[in-house]
Amino acid sequence: MKRLFPLFSHKNNYYNYDRQKKFSSRVEYYENKNCINSLDKLDRLVNPDISPHTEIESNANEIKPYNISFGSSIKKTKKRLGKPSFTLNNSEIIPKHYVLFYKTTINKYKLLIQIHFFDNKSFFICNQIYSSDELLIQDKKKIVNLIMEKYCDHPLDNDDTILIKLLDNTGNLIFTNDDISLYIFYLTGNKKFN
Repeated sequence: MKRLFPLFSHKNNYYNYDRQKKFSSRVEYYENKNCINSLDKLDRLVNPDISPHTEIESNANEIKPYNISFGSSIKKTKKRLGKPSFTLNNSEIIPKHYVLFYKTTINKYKLLIQIHFFDNKSFFICNQIYSSDELLIQDKKKIVNLIMEKYCDHPLDNDDTILIKLLDNTGNLIFTNDDISLYIFYLTGNKKFN
C-alpha cells in the first residue's frame, strides 16, 4: 500500500524551502503550497496508510472543520469563510479540482488553510500551522489537545505524541503530521473519493 507520509516527509517536503525560496508570482507560491498537485498525491491522500499514528477515537464528534460540512460548494464555503487569499484552478492536472487558500493568524500561530474541491464539493482540508519562530513541540501538543477537546471532549491521554487519527461515525478523518510546521488534515468519509 502506498504511504501518505513520504508525500509530506521532511526530506520530500517542499514546504520546508519556503523561507529560502523566492517565488516569481502569487500563482507560483500557491501552486507550490498545494498539497495535492498530482494524481499520484491525490491517490495517496484518499488511500492513506497512517499506521504510525495513535488511533484515538473511532466515534469522535462530527468532524466539521470551520463549521463546514464535507461536500459543501465553493460558493457556500466562501459565504461562510469570506474571500479567500487565493483560488487555484488545478483542473489541468486533476480535472474539476479547485483549491481555496486562506491565510490567518491566531495568537502567535500562522495558518495556511487549503480547502480542496472536486466537482464543486469539498473533500479535503489541509491546515499548515507555523510560527515566525520555530514551532515548539509544546505548541504542537497544545494545538493537538485543542483538536482532541473539540472532537473527543477530552485532552490527549498520551503526552508524548502529536500524531493522532480521529474518525467520526460517518468515516470523516482527521490526522496530523509533524514536520517543521504542524499539519492537520481533514478528509471526507464519502466513499466517492476513496
